[in-house]
Amino acid sequence: MNRIFKSLALTCLLAMSSQQMAAQDLLETYEKGFNGAELEQVWMSDVVMDKPSRGIQGYGANDQFIIHNNFDGKLLYHDRNGWTGEEVVTKPRSGKGISYDDAGNWIFRPMNQQNELQRELPELVLLSADGTQRSEIYFPESLLPDSHIMTANAYSYMGTAVGDVFSEEGGQFVFTAAKENTTDGLFVLRFRNGQLVEDESFRAGFVKVQGGSEIDQMVFTTEVYIHTWHASDGQLHYLYISRHENPIDMVLDEENHLFKGTIIDVENNMPEGYRRGQSNGYSMFSMGGRDYMVLPSLPNWEDAFHVIQVNLEDGSFVHKGYHSNKYPKLPGQEQYYYEYISSNWLNGEVVDDTTAYIYQYFPWGYMAKYKFVDPKQDTPLEYIVNEGKVDNTYTIADDIIAVYIAEKEPKRLYAKDLGKHRFPSVKGEGEIDYVKDGNRLQTKDWDQSNWVLLDFNTEAEASQFLSASKGVIKGGTLTGILTNKLNPTMTVTDYKLPEQWTGYEENKHVTANYMDPLVQQGKSGRKYFFVEPKPQEYVMIYWAKYDGHESYHFRVPDGLDANGHQSNVEELAGGFKVDWSLYPGNYLEDFIQGNTYNFHAIIRYTADHHGVLGEGDLPSGAPLREGEGVREGDYIVYPLEGGDEAMTAIDELSSDLEPVEVTYVNMMGMRSTQPFDGVNIVVTRYNNGMTQVHKVIK
Repeated sequence: MNRIFKSLALTCLLAMSSQQMAAQDLLETYEKGFNGAELEQVWMSDVVMDKPSRGIQGYGANDQFIIHNNFDGKLLYHDRNGWTGEEVVTKPRSGKGISYDDAGNWIFRPMNQQNELQRELPELVLLSADGTQRSEIYFPESLLPDSHIMTANAYSYMGTAVGDVFSEEGGQFVFTAAKENTTDGLFVLRFRNGQLVEDESFRAGFVKVQGGSEIDQMVFTTEVYIHTWHASDGQLHYLYISRHENPIDMVLDEENHLFKGTIIDVENNMPEGYRRGQSNGYSMFSMGGRDYMVLPSLPNWEDAFHVIQVNLEDGSFVHKGYHSNKYPKLPGQEQYYYEYISSNWLNGEVVDDTTAYIYQYFPWGYMAKYKFVDPKQDTPLEYIVNEGKVDNTYTIADDIIAVYIAEKEPKRLYAKDLGKHRFPSVKGEGEIDYVKDGNRLQTKDWDQSNWVLLDFNTEAEASQFLSASKGVIKGGTLTGILTNKLNPTMTVTDYKLPEQWTGYEENKHVTANYMDPLVQQGKSGRKYFFVEPKPQEYVMIYWAKYDGHESYHFRVPDGLDANGHQSNVEELAGGFKVDWSLYPGNYLEDFIQGNTYNFHAIIRYTADHHGVLGEGDLPSGAPLREGEGVREGDYIVYPLEGGDEAMTAIDELSSDLEPVEVTYVNMMGMRSTQPFDGVNIVVTRYNNGMTQVHKVIK
């Protein structure tokens, strides 16, 4: 939350007296970070508040605290050096609840309870962060037609707000007020320019919680607390908090019903030796695409708390931190022991993707600020492209290779990992690898990697990763925000330059690689296997016949080629559509309808693609589909250069076809049986007299 604490012009500096404040000796301080996280206390102020103060609820941010003093109706301000100011906000001995929004505005409850509709005091008071605006809110009867809130019991605690209640855009506040053992006391109130917007405020309904329990079995009592917060998924979430039950994370649907309730079972699943406390002082915050909860711990007199990282999909969590001062029962304060052990208020203030401050207000005890650091855990590229969340930040854990920068997009770098695709295509028994075993286009093992497009701020940044060789980007040295999952793309936010360089030879495809299924049966009865193209992959495509500028489509060539050989005698299907946005030349002149070409390209999925394959859906080795034809796959191909017109198109394929001579020619015209560094023209002569020419870059 972005908070602004100010001592107002009319506030007076409080004198520190032994009656109002007294230092207490701590029995023991213990703090620990778990699972790679760190937790340490920044400062603590021992404050013992005597009976007249009754400041049960308070929050901190910007290195300060604010407390609603029930006894004298004041807001109290406190920093690491002591009390800094106060302001009268309501009648003495009235109200206890206090809340805040994202802009630092305050919302508080000026009365304990209201048993009938009356106007002696407003139900809520709004105070702007700078103290210049104040609004008194009276609930209209139309909002509560059964006057439910008017007969509710006292409610000591109030939920948190979001947005800016004093702005034109407005803010939202969740308010609980219920009769004992009822479930209909949750109200979502909308404010704009400091006023309640009646027609946008409503009572929330309930639907079932995941796992078989039901939200409508929750009990809304005077001690229930609703914490509203911004989760990593970009939605507003609502955390149901009760001293006696597990917290439940919820969101609102379009019909204003709470749904997708996820129970976070801190009652039974805390690590051995640790337990949750019976206090309402829970808080949640999102940091670096991760969701965290701060919660009190048992036994309550230890005033301890935990930090856990929560998976909102299933409620599972990882223990990240624990702190305890083991504060003793206060001498002479035994009469307040119940409230003392029940109030341990915690809230988080995010600094950046890895750091947050945690504020703890422990009534009749102390206030403290803690620093929580949870370094970004490096994530394999395979996980990012399959399970990553758009807008989340990831540091790629494994080594990846910088491969290509398109001339039309000089700030964007195509990179790949080292053959770690989750579902690699595998040739089945009795199948012929058409490209590798048959035509010998692919002279190496298939590279089945995860690919990612990296967006840099400048051309210079991107170009640093490529030279005559390919840069090896070491694991843990590149961090970015995932912006596209279907065609994996990340906006780079941090990186280190490569210290190692390597070569890379791209995969060779033909048009049949872009069909579904990836196993086709030829006219001869042979089954031919094709490797599935990967999204954002940089490839070389052979034998693609151009259908013309109206269709922007390539397909398998047919008929006789330039050497009089019959093309595609196996009658295999193959084809794909193209997008010319990455092509640097004039494709209208460079590509002629009816001609067959070889060219480098980038491959992407269309929006209709099946997406990430699940187990059991592996395309390789699968039987042909009975009674179902071969269809064009959901790919779009981006040509990157002027096509080399193929000297030999798809010729008669024979399992006995063998290359008898391979010659490499560099750009100076030198010939060798081994490839040169840089660009090579590869001339392959086969035992049937066929000659194939293509270009490779080493």
